[in-house]
Amino acid sequence: FLNTRYLFNPYFMGYWCSYRYYDGIEQQLRSLLTPPRPSELSVTRMLTVIRGGLSCFIHWRSYREERGAPYASMKNYYRQAVTKMNIKFPGIRFYVFSDYQPAARQELSGICDQLHFVDLKESIGDMASLNDFYLMYSCDHAIIGNSTFSWWAAWLGDPENKTVIAPQGLSPWGDDWSPPHWLALSADS
Repeated sequence: FLNTRYLFNPYFMGYWCSYRYYDGIEQQLRSLLTPPRPSELSVTRMLTVIRGGLSCFIHWRSYREERGAPYASMKNYYRQAVTKMNIKFPGIRFYVFSDYQPAARQELSGICDQLHFVDLKESIGDMASLNDFYLMYSCDHAIIGNSTFSWWAAWLGDPENKTVIAPQGLSPWGDDWSPPHWLALSADS
């Protein structure tokens, strides 16, 4: 589609979660898509806590709005990812973000003693998502879920110094959704 001539300005919709789309324009894209710094007091306080030590976000996506067959548990993936991060970065603190905290707490309970569930009660709607995104983006490292939301928060961050762990084999967007410098772990339960 890059070689096609269009009569009007095209508008493309998609998830755009392949690092290959951005070869050659990574820095420009990162600067254009840097999320705005939130001003809510609860968010700035959480940001201070996150930046106060070595941090890693964990994103758990519920998919509760979707109908059909339930999604398989990824608890083993998260357990392995946390173990790898703990080995590589002793003393790291994990911050869990989710679109549905009660289910995330149930699914992730017991995988690690250093889990801190981030639930900003003051933030609602789209602002809650933007605040979560900014806090995830601000973490030193990432354990992403099978989600474009966490993919973008991890990808937009510091690519040279950020360790990112991603689930392997679940993405409907293909095998190239995980850049070569990310660690892809099996998401099989």
